[in-house]
Amino acid sequence: MRKLLITIAFLFSVNLVLSQKVIYDAKSFGDCEAVEANISPQKFSVYIAQKELREGYGGKYELSGGDVTVADNVNRPKNLVFLMEVSFKNGFKFPIEEKDSVYVSLSNLKKGYDDDMNMRKQIESKDYNRIEKEKQNLETKKKSVQDQIKELTKKFQAGKISTDEFGAKLQELSDPLLKQVETSYSGNIAFVEPEEKTTYSIDFVNTYEQIESKAFSGILHIKRFNKNEFVASFSGNHMVDCLEKRAATSREEESKCKAKKSDLMKEFYVLREGNVKGNINVKLKKFNDYR
Repeated sequence: MRKLLITIAFLFSVNLVLSQKVIYDAKSFGDCEAVEANISPQKFSVYIAQKELREGYGGKYELSGGDVTVADNVNRPKNLVFLMEVSFKNGFKFPIEEKDSVYVSLSNLKKGYDDDMNMRKQIESKDYNRIEKEKQNLETKKKSVQDQIKELTKKFQAGKISTDEFGAKLQELSDPLLKQVETSYSGNIAFVEPEEKTTYSIDFVNTYEQIESKAFSGILHIKRFNKNEFVASFSGNHMVDCLEKRAATSREEESKCKAKKSDLMKEFYVLREGNVKGNINVKLKKFNDYR
C-alpha cells in the first residue's frame, strides 16, 4: 500500500512538472520566478521569466542585494524572458476556455510595418512639384493681400473709410485667397488611415546569448486562459537581433549582429530570421484584473 501511494505521488508530481512548460525558440525555461498576467477590457499581457529582475518586484536577486537597475551589471543573473501582448479590436471574452479558444493571425510588428509601407506609398504617389508650385504661388498672393490689408487698415484708422466698408473690403481681399486654399491640390490631399485590428506581439529575450527575438508573422493559438493558468502555442516567423551589450563587445561582433538583410522587413538588417515555435502551459503566480 505504501509503495502504491509513493508511486501515485511520484506520477502526480511528474504530471505537475510537465504541466509547467515554457518553450520558445527551442529554449526551455525550466522553473520560472515570474509568471504574471494582466488583463484590461481591450487587451491582455503575459510575462514569464526565469529570474525576476524587474525593479521593485521583489525578485530573489534584488532581495539579496543585487542591483537590477543596471542592465549590463556583470553580476546580474542570466535570464530567459517571454513577453506576450494581445490587443483585441472589439474586446475579448474572459476567461478563455478550450471550447472557444482564440486564434490570432496578425502580429503588431507586421501590421505596423505594413501600415508604414502603405503610408509611404500614399506619400510617394503625390505630385510634390505641383504642391511646391502651389505653395510658392500662394505665398506670393498672401504677401500681396497682407500689403493691401495694411494699407486698408491705415485708411480705417485715419477715419477715411467706415467700419462697414472696412469689413467688406477685408472680406473682398481674403475670400479669393481662402477659396484658392480650399480648392488647391495640396489642400485636398487625403490619406487613408490604417484600420484597427486584433494583433499579438511576442518578445523573447535570451541574455545567455544576448539576443532578442520578435515574432513577425504566424498563428497564435490561445487555448486556455483564466486567473489561474495560461495555455497557448505559436508557430510562425521571427526576427532575431543582438542586444546592445553583445553588439558593443567588438567590431567583429557588431558586424555579425547585422550580417543578414531581412527578407521580412526589407529596410532592416538582423542577426538571423526564420521559423520559430513556442508552447506555453503555466500556472499563474500573479494575476491582475484591470477591467
